[in-house]
Amino acid sequence: MGGKLFKNFSFLSATISFFILIGIFSILFLYAQDAIGEFGIDFLFNDEWEVDEDDEDLGVFGGFIPIVGTMLSTLIAMVIATPIAMGIAIFLTEIAHKSLIKPVSIAIELLAAISKYYIWNVGAFLFCSYSSIHIWRKWGKGLLKLLG
Repeated sequence: MGGKLFKNFSFLSATISFFILIGIFSILFLYAQDAIGEFGIDFLFNDEWEVDEDDEDLGVFGGFIPIVGTMLSTLIAMVIATPIAMGIAIFLTEIAHKSLIKPVSIAIELLAAISKYYIWNVGAFLFCSYSSIHIWRKWGKGLLKLLG
């Protein structure tokens, strides 16, 4: 009884997750139609990155290099993190003394949480700094003239 209930619940959960994923992709595709119409699907495979000298907002910007950079940095992170995670898991389950397992597990969880929030905050700080400088360059001089 319990096994059949679990199997049916698991199948239902997987089916719902699949349809939610299809819905997300459908909505993303629908909202991307304007960008696909303007830049074309070639945007994903174009590696040009040229800024128009006369107008900073115009230019040709391909997405291939940022996409490949994201994939490579993810691959490098996985290559580094997977052996470390497997080593820690094997150490904690097979080698470590029982009195050492709990403190090391807590320390590793804290380390993971701290690094995630640290990276998020540094990224937000750098983005805010860059965007405020860009906005100041574009609008700041006119604002100073307006204020007199």
